[in-house]
Amino acid sequence: MRRETVAADRVAALRRLIADVVGADEGAEVPFAAPLLLFAHLDVARRGALYSVAAGTVLVQEHLAIGRRGPMPVDEPIEVRTKVRAPASAAAPMLIEADLVDRAGAVVVGLRAALRAVEASSLAASKGLPASRTASAGPTARRATAPLTAELVARWTRLVGDDNPIHVDPARAAALGLAGAVVPGALFAAIAEAFAQSVAPGAVTRLNLRFVAPVVVGHPVAVEIHVRPGEAEAGRRDLRLVFVDGDRVAAIADLTVV
Repeated sequence: MRRETVAADRVAALRRLIADVVGADEGAEVPFAAPLLLFAHLDVARRGALYSVAAGTVLVQEHLAIGRRGPMPVDEPIEVRTKVRAPASAAAPMLIEADLVDRAGAVVVGLRAALRAVEASSLAASKGLPASRTASAGPTARRATAPLTAELVARWTRLVGDDNPIHVDPARAAALGLAGAVVPGALFAAIAEAFAQSVAPGAVTRLNLRFVAPVVVGHPVAVEIHVRPGEAEAGRRDLRLVFVDGDRVAAIADLTVV
């Protein structure tokens, strides 16, 4: 258990970055993805001890989930309760869970992530699913990001403290067999809110993001937005966002907007 503070200037920098990536005006005062400003710093030492990755191996994020039950405090201490589950085997993921608790003792945000050490050659060979296989019906809307340049990626990694060199060092990425530095998957979580609200205005309360294939820095990404059928509560919308690089799926996000 520890206490952290998310400063308003970092939240403002996140808003500007999201606006630049999605090509829109700045959105919510505290973006849904603001908890990620804390998450990359959680238990860094333990993470390194658990995953001392071998040569030719990289640490990748497979899955990220954020659940928001209340407003995230800004410029005031927030209690962070973290649990790290070590991999059961060399092939298993490491699981990180973090609950953010406000001054009243209420859990306002829950974060869950799965990280896995994989052979760099396996990551380089991953091409993702054909976009045509992600949904039986066409999308409600289709949007696109700005080119995900090295400058945008560097702004993200500085904000969240992501020190994985495959995101910012093209030479290191090339040495591992990748086509270039790759976009951090969590950046897709940061921009999902803006794209979801373009078709379903409201507050995002839940996000589950699955990473399928790497996106090389410099590429734009198309975002297919599907409003999911079902008997949702009044005022609730469930959406699926499919992030497409060329004609292949890079990530899939399921969100709830209320």
